[in-house]
Amino acid sequence: RVHGTIEAGLSRETVEASRVLDLHLSAMLRGFAEGSEFFPLLTSVFATEFRTEANEFLRNFYVIVPALTINYVESMLDAKERLIKKNKDGATFTNDGFAMGLAFLLEALDVMPLFKGLHWFKS
Repeated sequence: RVHGTIEAGLSRETVEASRVLDLHLSAMLRGFAEGSEFFPLLTSVFATEFRTEANEFLRNFYVIVPALTINYVESMLDAKERLIKKNKDGATFTNDGFAMGLAFLLEALDVMPLFKGLHWFKS
């Protein structure tokens, strides 16, 4: 938080702008803290559809997660290397939420225990 007075060499406008910024940042931080409950809510909404008989084939999704993850990591390493080089053709680097997306799908499909049963992180 920014605290100041005219005596500290700050104008009234600066002090007021700092106060407003502080209020907005506090509200935003509260929103993030409250937003931490969105994942279970989102999962429960989509789980109903993902777990229908028509989507039964998705229960095997967990089996391809290791291959998807390796491919993702290799792609990110390649993109990072391209950013370092002078010739940046094809260079991109982004954090697209891949890990959160996988966690969401594994949870929504109710296959997290099956995925953990692969012991992939231990191998």
